[in-house]
Amino acid sequence: MKKSKPETDDTTEDKALGLAQYLKYAADLAELYESELAKRKALEAANKELQREIAKRRKLEIELIESEKKFRSLFEDSRDPIVMTNRSGRLVHANDAFMELLGYTDEEIIGESMLKIYADPTLLGAFRHEVEAKGSLKDFEIQLLKKDGTIVDCLITASLRFSESGRILGYQGIIRDITEKKRAEQLRQQAKRVEALSRLAGNIAHQIRNPLAISSSAAQLLMTHELHPVIRVECAGKIVSGVRRAALIIENLLAYVRPIRKSEMTPVGVDSLVHEALGLVAHEAANQHVEISFASDNEGLSVKGNAQLLIQALVNLLTISLSSLQDGGVAKIFATRNGPDAFVTISDTGQGLKNRNIDHVLDPFFSDTARVTDLELGLAVSHAILAQHAGRINVRSVAGQGTTFEVALPALQKGQT
Repeated sequence: MKKSKPETDDTTEDKALGLAQYLKYAADLAELYESELAKRKALEAANKELQREIAKRRKLEIELIESEKKFRSLFEDSRDPIVMTNRSGRLVHANDAFMELLGYTDEEIIGESMLKIYADPTLLGAFRHEVEAKGSLKDFEIQLLKKDGTIVDCLITASLRFSESGRILGYQGIIRDITEKKRAEQLRQQAKRVEALSRLAGNIAHQIRNPLAISSSAAQLLMTHELHPVIRVECAGKIVSGVRRAALIIENLLAYVRPIRKSEMTPVGVDSLVHEALGLVAHEAANQHVEISFASDNEGLSVKGNAQLLIQALVNLLTISLSSLQDGGVAKIFATRNGPDAFVTISDTGQGLKNRNIDHVLDPFFSDTARVTDLELGLAVSHAILAQHAGRINVRSVAGQGTTFEVALPALQKGQT
């Protein structure tokens, strides 16, 4: 009888499979637990970071609110006018000081163009160009119009306003009213000028009286019948010299105060101007044994102006040179052209301008002494005449070594009138 095979223990196999599945399930569960735990920790960390961010934002909000309060307080309480405009120049914000300065209310001016309050509207374009080119602007001088039409002198310090993306939104600035300061300065300058004019008038009277007194004394001597012929000639010379000096002072004053009309401006040769001036001082130069030489490297050189006034300007300068050459010496004149200008240079070997401040030597109201001389007046008048001809004068002087006057005037082109 055949032996049958032992039957397989299905229960044992099922149990083995169940254990494996259990272990796998346990492993999966542990992995899931670890994953969820990591997520939870990450979530907790994110939550903590979010709380910190919220706290930080709250702090920033509080600081921003405080900053805005401080800014608003500074903006509203500032005694200086503060304005904000958009880029086109329309007023966006303005404080009470601004309203008080110009006499407007918020409803009347907010939203209006700054052109409404600029006394010179063309300055708005200049302001915008400069502030955008530099990013900021300090003490830009403007004149603003008040509501009643009164002009206010102001200085504005401004900067650009930007958006978060860096785009220019407009401008912001602080305005300072300098009207009273300018008026006070003008009054001080006027007082100084009146004082200087009073002093100058007295000095001019003195300068005119001196040559007239000499001329009068010489004339009285001429009335003496028993006067030697040589002395008569000397007296006549003193009379002529005194009258000429008094006339020069008067002509200088007239030239200084009388503006040149355009109709009086005509083309004139530089060489002829110099020759005319030399003719007027030739007698005085001969009496002082002064040698005067003239050279020109451009015979056709000409300028446009009033010939008589330009001659007078040159005579004044030559007279000053002669005054420093009392014991004889040399004076040289040279005419040339350099670029667009005609130059006439007068140099001497005299004693120089003693005790003079070269920075102020062309100012008729300036003197290092209590008395303004006719020579100082003549120098200032020469400066004024040249300025009216769009010219200039440079002065170089060294005590004991001489003085150089360099006159520059716009030269005319050939055929130009």
